[in-house]
Amino acid sequence: MRCITFLTMGRPSTRCPWTGFTERRRSCAFQKGQGKKSRPRIWKNLKNQFTEGAKVIYETGWHRQFGKDNYFSDFPSVTQDATRYLVTRKIRLLGMDTPTPSRDWYEVHHILLAKECEIVVVESLAHLDQVPDRFIFSGFPLNIKGCDGSPIRTVAIFP
Repeated sequence: MRCITFLTMGRPSTRCPWTGFTERRRSCAFQKGQGKKSRPRIWKNLKNQFTEGAKVIYETGWHRQFGKDNYFSDFPSVTQDATRYLVTRKIRLLGMDTPTPSRDWYEVHHILLAKECEIVVVESLAHLDQVPDRFIFSGFPLNIKGCDGSPIRTVAIFP
C-alpha cells in the first residue's frame, strides 16, 4: 500500500493543492542495503536536484523486502540531520520505497510535516528501479474529510 502522510497540526489532505501531487521529477537512487542510514553528506551531493518546491523520490531497492519479517524494522533510514537538511532545501515532496523515511519515524515525520515546511511524504513506493531518471509522478490522496493521511494510487508516467 502506498501512503501519503500529513500531520493533524498541518493542513488536512482535502485542503492541499493538487499541484503538489503531480510533476515531472528526476528519481534519485541511493544507498541500497538493509539497516543503512542516510546522512546529510549523501543528500548534499545531490543538492542541485533539491531546489525549492522539488519533488524528491529516492529508491533503495527495499520494496523487494515487502512481506518479509524485516520489512518494517531493517530498512534503509534517513537520519534526523539529513531530514533537517532536506527541509532547508525547501523541497515539497519526499517519496521512498521504504515503509517510512526513518526508523526515527516520529521525530522525522514531525520535522518533515511541521507547519513551516509541510513536506508531503509518500511511503512504500514499489518498482522505482523500473522508472527512468526522468518521469512524471502522480499520486493523489483520497478525499476523506478530517484525515491527515491517505492510501494513494501512484503512477509514474514516462515516454
